[in-house]
Amino acid sequence: MAVLIEERVEQNITDTIHELLEWHQKSGRFAVSSFNPNIGAEVNFFTEHGGRSEHEPIRRAGVRFTQLKWHPNEDLVVVASNDGDLLLRYADDTSGTHY
Repeated sequence: MAVLIEERVEQNITDTIHELLEWHQKSGRFAVSSFNPNIGAEVNFFTEHGGRSEHEPIRRAGVRFTQLKWHPNEDLVVVASNDGDLLLRYADDTSGTHY
């Protein structure tokens, strides 16, 4: 099955690199991790139909995300960054938990 994502992850930011991509095996959500050396890291969420999700992105200034994984059953994502931090967040949450 092919899915076309029609929404841009960022607007007019030419230095942004999309690095990590991960589908949730049950919910169909899609997460895209992006990095911009001038801004930091961001994870955006998309629906199973390819449109941008209503959920707030995960953003961290001054770091680069190195790993991105979904929980196998829950809409819970864990993101590791190059400073050694882990962030756990439900896709529909806005805060998350740092470790």
